Amino acid sequence: MHCRKDFPCTAKPYIRREQPWMRNVPFWIDSTPIRRFPRLERNVNVDVVVVGGGITGITTAHLLKETGLTVALIERERVASIDTGHTTAHLTCITDVELQELARTFGDDHAQAAWDAGAAAIDEIQRLVQDEQIECEFRRVPAYVHVCGHSFSQKEISRLKKEASLAAKLGFDAVYLESVPYFNLPGVRYPNQAKFHPRKYLRALAGKVPGNGSHVFEKSAASEFDAKKGRVKVNRSWINFDRVIMATNNPLVGLAHVTAATLLQTKLSLYTSYAFG
Repeated sequence: MHCRKDFPCTAKPYIRREQPWMRNVPFWIDSTPIRRFPRLERNVNVDVVVVGGGITGITTAHLLKETGLTVALIERERVASIDTGHTTAHLTCITDVELQELARTFGDDHAQAAWDAGAAAIDEIQRLVQDEQIECEFRRVPAYVHVCGHSFSQKEISRLKKEASLAAKLGFDAVYLESVPYFNLPGVRYPNQAKFHPRKYLRALAGKVPGNGSHVFEKSAASEFDAKKGRVKVNRSWINFDRVIMATNNPLVGLAHVTAATLLQTKLSLYTSYAFG
């Protein structure tokens, strides 16, 4: 579930010093080990380099290999261990930015396209789960967006009603509820979203990438791109490519492009999401 107020939902953080006997490991990582992949130690040639070993990168690498292309997936740490390893495991077409704001800024067609892309991504994951017979607890479930806390205003309710109305207008299944399950707060119900075990899903797909000219490399950060020669420097070696796909949440491009990295990273906002139940 998501709570949404006038922007943003804020809370005073409480920081606790972790004791030696305490463990702070996400359930997904703790419950599902994934095989280790080698560190890049030599030059290789592929059709496509995919930078980032999370759900986007691994799924992309698998789909590219399905088409007959050779792929090198590079991950600076361990695959499925950073953003994806700490995910809520909830698959939804709902964007962080309200649909009303997307429509106001970019127009109805582009707002609809953004949500359509999310819905298509869920469908594609479901297809892969079925075609590859992946046991990852995939299940279609509804999603809810509700007000934050019981001291909500009529303005918040009005925004939720408008959000549900616009979503329905653009072809998405959405309904306003006076009381959503568990929290008993006003909100919007979006049926046909999904949840799954991300590490089980990615463990299966990542294992299918290596072979026939394709590779997965861990502890292999991209430190320099040479666009003219079509290559990327990784661990003092080079990967030659025809195309490159950036599938990282926050690309770290190294000292060679520190200015470009700074321009991107200064535009990013830091926030934390919590899942409970």
